[in-house]
Amino acid sequence: MPEYTKPELKPVAEKMISRVHGICETGSGSIPLSDILGLFPGIPSDIADQIGDRGDIDFSGGNLENTGDEKDIKFDVAGKHLKVIIPPQMKGKYECLSNRFRLSFEHDYTIRGCAKILWGWVCTNLKKIDVSDERIFIDFDNEMADVTIKFE
Repeated sequence: MPEYTKPELKPVAEKMISRVHGICETGSGSIPLSDILGLFPGIPSDIADQIGDRGDIDFSGGNLENTGDEKDIKFDVAGKHLKVIIPPQMKGKYECLSNRFRLSFEHDYTIRGCAKILWGWVCTNLKKIDVSDERIFIDFDNEMADVTIKFE
């Protein structure tokens, strides 16, 4: 499981914690999908332009949802060919904890992360994102794809 130290993501995480906690307090709200993807290390900033028309993830009563055209976005990071597939409908749950939040996605309604290997693309589903003031944990179906980002 890759582990990174990215202190520059701490303010991004803290802002997102504040936004999600505000949604938990009011019971509903929305956050642009591109802002959520901003928590992933190595994803190029221009991806926000490519998913902009997907709009916001809507949060209400513990549930989250986003609908739009499927996106299949390819990019390179450190010489690796990667892609993110965003399905036509995303669904899941959200929860706020003391100094963090968790987004959990339904298996058939989640982002897929893919890497190109010799014979083609190998993909795995995003299960959850756990964001605290100390780290971001990105949990995929395949444990080898899990990512932890520490801030210090």
